[in-house]
Amino acid sequence: MCGIAGIYHFKSLEPVNRDHIQTMISVIDYRGPDGEGIFHSGPIGLGHKRLTIIDTNERSNQPMTSQHGPQTLCYNGEVYNYLELKDTLEQAKITFNTSSDTEVILESIRKHGPEAVKTFNGMFAFAYWNEAQQSFFLARDRLGIKPLFYAETESGIAFSSEIKSLLQILNKENQVNTALIDSYMSLGYCPGNETFI
Repeated sequence: MCGIAGIYHFKSLEPVNRDHIQTMISVIDYRGPDGEGIFHSGPIGLGHKRLTIIDTNERSNQPMTSQHGPQTLCYNGEVYNYLELKDTLEQAKITFNTSSDTEVILESIRKHGPEAVKTFNGMFAFAYWNEAQQSFFLARDRLGIKPLFYAETESGIAFSSEIKSLLQILNKENQVNTALIDSYMSLGYCPGNETFI
């Protein structure tokens, strides 16, 4: 299952408090019992809870930073065509340290930019940070199979696989959105862009 969480202060550029990332991932421990990791650099902080499925070796722990440059990926999901994508990247002389789909996604985005997402066949939610360009990319699969929640903050954005991670760091009074109860009970999900909080 895995879980991701993070903060990007793109408005203020102030450093992210590492403890906030730790707090965010600690409330989703059950999403990744096999390990956790935090990447922290100035205005960006990424956290990951890992459930090992493909390449159970520690070398595939996340957040994962490319061996070819200062780009970092924090990812939840599975891209089913990652072996085909890996073959294409290897033909372009890109080498790999793992047999994970995480590294394939990381190197695909590093080489092709956000357009790489169009080639991913699977279910995913991820955050990608390019240190050299100071650019950030947040995405999920087309159907939203892998959850990704976000909240705009005074300093930028916070995101997570679960709302409860966001509630740990937002300084707002949260209220239940009772108008969505009927929709959820009828459909089994909340339509549109709103959540229960």
